[in-house]
Amino acid sequence: AQNSKDGQGLSANKRGDFSDTARQALEEQAQAVLQLATELRAELLKAKADTAQKLLRQAVGPAAGEQTKVTTTTVASRAAACGKSGSGAAKGEIAGESIAADFLCICGKDTDKNQAAVCGTVSLSANEITWSNVANAAAQWKELHDACKKHSKLRVTTSADLRAAVNAVLQAAASGSGTNKAKTYMLGAAIGTGNSGCDGIAGNNGGCCVYYGEQKGDQLAINWAQKMLDAADSMEKAQEAAKKAFRLAENIQKLNKTMSTIALMAAAAPKQAANVAGGTALPQNADQCEELTKSAECRKKSPICKWQGTDDKDGPHCKSNETAEEQQDTQAGTGGTK
Repeated sequence: AQNSKDGQGLSANKRGDFSDTARQALEEQAQAVLQLATELRAELLKAKADTAQKLLRQAVGPAAGEQTKVTTTTVASRAAACGKSGSGAAKGEIAGESIAADFLCICGKDTDKNQAAVCGTVSLSANEITWSNVANAAAQWKELHDACKKHSKLRVTTSADLRAAVNAVLQAAASGSGTNKAKTYMLGAAIGTGNSGCDGIAGNNGGCCVYYGEQKGDQLAINWAQKMLDAADSMEKAQEAAKKAFRLAENIQKLNKTMSTIALMAAAAPKQAANVAGGTALPQNADQCEELTKSAECRKKSPICKWQGTDDKDGPHCKSNETAEEQQDTQAGTGGTK
């Protein structure tokens, strides 16, 4: 954009010398540069990954270590919070709200389920969760989060990684749990009929699980999984915008070069026009030398013409410079090469 301003300035400075055609060409090029610059700024804004990062943070939930509650949803019990897959099935009140919330439903410990190591090798040392006010949930989430980071091999997350992770979760949720694996739309382990809900109790018909309910419409029942897919879309759009921004920058550079060429050619035009004096066209070849009767005009046509008068008085003293003419003929015969 700065170069476009320079081009306009150059056009203004040379306005007295530039032809109308050159000025118009420069103005058109400058407008094209400004238009592309506007588009470039818009694409650069789209190319930022802020949207995807925001969606991923929402999907994960509160940052580990923060004192923020894992959920602000008011719940009465673990079963109400995490869902019931059996008779009178009901989606958990925090089911799918965030990865953090679901981890606590599956792996968290409380006074009823006080086993410290449920998920993998993670042994929770934080105090038991009180579900009525979600006390101690943030501390347990930090332990689970930190344990997951140790097992993660990803250094750069791509949109393909996000989609693959969501597909794996959906397949796991559809695989079934409980008696004859009849309970679907859930993660974790249901026991028996699941009628007692995801209560965290290792007795009949309960379990350490989270129940999402059947999916309705296009939106996933697992809210955080939908946010991950939206983040993947956002990342791909940002990548396309970055590619378009690069192409726009290249086009701006080409237009700037074109403007420079037009400006240089227009600036050189007055010098070329110096061959015209007093409205009389100067000769374009040696045969016209004799038409010149003024010493100054003849010398301007050197080396094609040569003034042979004894002084500078007007007269038929401008003759063809035979040596220069021979060189010109030789060059013409060899295609103009020296």
